[in-house]
Formats: sequence, structure tokens, C-alpha cells
Amino acid sequence: VKIINGSTSDDLLRNDELINIYPKLKDYTFKSTISELVSQMQAVSKEKALSIRKMISFQKHPYAISFFLFLIVVMFVFIQIQPDTNWATAIHFGAKYNPLIVAGDYWRLLTPAFVHLDVIHLLLNAVFIYQIGKLMEGYFGWWRTVIIILVSAVIGNLFSFAYVENISFGASTVAFGLIGAILFMCLENRKMFIHLIKGLILPILAFSFIWGIIDPSIDVFGHLGGFLGGFLIASILGSPKQQNYLSRSLLATGTIVFLVLGMFTRGTQLTERTDYESTNVALVAYYLKENKYQDAVNTINKLQVDISPYLKSE
Repeated sequence: VKIINGSTSDDLLRNDELINIYPKLKDYTFKSTISELVSQMQAVSKEKALSIRKMISFQKHPYAISFFLFLIVVMFVFIQIQPDTNWATAIHFGAKYNPLIVAGDYWRLLTPAFVHLDVIHLLLNAVFIYQIGKLMEGYFGWWRTVIIILVSAVIGNLFSFAYVENISFGASTVAFGLIGAILFMCLENRKMFIHLIKGLILPILAFSFIWGIIDPSIDVFGHLGGFLGGFLIASILGSPKQQNYLSRSLLATGTIVFLVLGMFTRGTQLTERTDYESTNVALVAYYLKENKYQDAVNTINKLQVDISPYLKSE
């Protein structure tokens, strides 16, 4: 709350912040008293607040966000009941592992968003996604939200595939995709939501960048890809209450196609330059230890793993 001082009508007209909020004041002939004017300004503020509430209440309940969170919790429980919960378990349940993507497991560009090994990791993502997601789904509606979730996950994991050799998983690609979609919402309605850009989006992006520098285990490229994916797909889908522009949709579509082709090509080249032999052998050993012989055979064939040096001779 900011207090604006002024004892006369001229004082009000000289206040730039007040004029920006209530532009009609500069054309106002002050026949009313200051108290009457304040009452009218309060009515305008109430009307604006009501219009914002209507805009973000296109859908009252976050069905898509709730269902997504339900799925990642179910997946987490299923992973936890396995005999081992380690990096190999994460790969088995769909984590991003570059050699398997190159070998044809393209679905691994989506499934990492559903995989969590640690309860803290799960809770942080779930709380963040719910808080941001209910606002976003209230604006876009459930079916647009489903598409935003899926595209954010795929583009985020594509960026990770292109720049990160390590195994990665988690719903943070989706979380940043929701932020990207909210940025589009704010830019579409600058007068109403500019405070969200300054007070929410920019601080989150800055914190993520700094934390990514401090902690090398953070997949910054996955976050960046998810953010861009969310923003671009929101630009294509548009708002249910506003006009969509064909030129903007075509530009965003072209950008997504360019990113998908470019990131996949770069990821393939990165994988070919990286030595994954020891990890591949360890993955086969994990399957053999868990008596998952068919999975071991499939992994050997897909990744062309040479296990002969590790076999005991008679």
C-alpha cells in the first residue's frame, strides 16, 4: 500500500503514478470534493480487481494440474516399492538417458517429468506446480493446460538432451513451462499483470539461474527449455477470452519446429562424442541383479553393449 499525499486537486494531477493508474483524471474537472473523488477511484479499483478475477477464473478448479500431480505421486510410490531406488531405477522408469534416446526411446523426452526418486524433490516440484498451475489453468482452461504441460516437458528434456550428458528427471521442466505460460498471460494483459512479471517471474528466473551456478546437479538447460516451451505453446494456443493472431501462432510454431530439430541434432552429436560404456554396463548389471533378464537383453541390443570382458571364463 502506498500513501499519496495531496491537499488539493492540483496535487493529484501532478502525481504521475496516480495518472498512470487512473488516466482519466487529467481530463477531470474537479467539481466533486476530494472525498467523493476518492470514492470514485475506489470504485474503479474494485472494478479492475473484479475484471482480473474474472479473467483468471475461466475455470474454477485445476483439474489438469491435479491429475498431473496425481500421476507423479503414483509413479513415485511405485518407484519406492522397488528393491533399489537409484539412477538405474530412474532410467528403468523413464528418466532421460541420452544413449537410449538416440537408440529410439523417444518417449524419454516426456517421461522424465513423471520420475522422482527423492521425496523432497517431489514435494518441492508438486507444491510449486500446484501454486503456479492453479493460476495458469484458471486463465487457460484444462485442455490448454494439458498441452502446455506436455510441450513444456518435451522441449525441456530436449534442451537437457542437447546440452547435458548426465541422467536427468523430475517435473521442474513442467514447472518452468507453467512460468513461461504465465509470462505470456502477463504480456497479453500488461496493465493488469505487470506486477506478476516484476514480483514473481523475474525473481524465480533469477533464483533458478543463480542456484544452477551454485549446484551443478541442477539441470538449468531443462529449466530453460521448459520455460521457452511453455511460453511458445501458450502463444500458439492463445487465451480463451481474447483474439488469437495467426502471425504470432505461425511464428511460435516455426520456432518450436526449429528448436526441436536443432536440439535433437545437437543432442545426438553430444551423445556420440560422450563415452557411456561404463554406465551402459552398469545398467545391464542392474537388470541382471534384479532378475530382469529381458530388460538386460534389450539394453545390450539397443546400446550394443559388449559384456564379454565381464563374463567369467571357465
